[in-house]
Amino acid sequence: MSDLVVRGGWVLVGIVALSFFAWAMIVGAWWRLKSQETASTPWAERVVKAVRAGDLPAAAEICRERTSLVGRFLFAGLAGRDPRLYFADRHVTPVLRGEATALARFLPQIAVLGSSLPLLGLLGTILGMVETFSAITRHGTQEVSQLADGVSQALITTQAGLVAALPVLVLHRYLASRVRRCMEMMQLYGKQVQAAIVHGRHA
Repeated sequence: MSDLVVRGGWVLVGIVALSFFAWAMIVGAWWRLKSQETASTPWAERVVKAVRAGDLPAAAEICRERTSLVGRFLFAGLAGRDPRLYFADRHVTPVLRGEATALARFLPQIAVLGSSLPLLGLLGTILGMVETFSAITRHGTQEVSQLADGVSQALITTQAGLVAALPVLVLHRYLASRVRRCMEMMQLYGKQVQAAIVHGRHA
C-alpha cells in the first residue's frame, strides 16, 4: 500500500482522502434513513381506519408511538387544530420539501465527491504523462525506469479514481431513491388520511 501511495503521488493521497469523506457522509445519510419506513405498514392502515371512524385522538396516539418520518408527519397533522387543512396540498408541499431537504442533507456533497474522484484520477493521468514526456525530453527513450514511473503514476491514479467513484455514485443513487420513497409514503398516507377525514365527516 505504501508503495502504491509513493507511486501515485499526492493525487492518490487526495483520492483516498476524498473517498474517506464520501464514505463518512454515506454512513451519516444511511443512518438518517435507517429508521424510516418505506413500505406499506399495518400501523398506518390502522390510523386510516381510526380516522374514518372519527376517532382522531386514537389515530394521533398510534402515530405518536412511531419514530419514523411518516409517523411524525401524520401525528403533526392529526394533533393539530384542523387536520383536513393540514393535509391539504398547499400546506403539505412546504412540509414535504423541508423534510426532504433535511433527510437528503448529505446527498449533494456525496454526489460532488463521487463525481470529483474520476476527475482527480484523470488529473493524475495527465501529470503522469507529463512526467513521462519530460523524461523522454531529458533522457530520450533510454531511461526506461523514468518512463515507467510516469506511466505507473498515470495508470494507478486513473484506476484508483474509477474504483473509488463507482461505489460512491451507486450508493448515492440508492440513498436518493430511499429519500424519494420516504417522501412518496408521506404524501400517500397524508392523502389517505385527508380522504378518511372527509369520508368520516360525510358519513
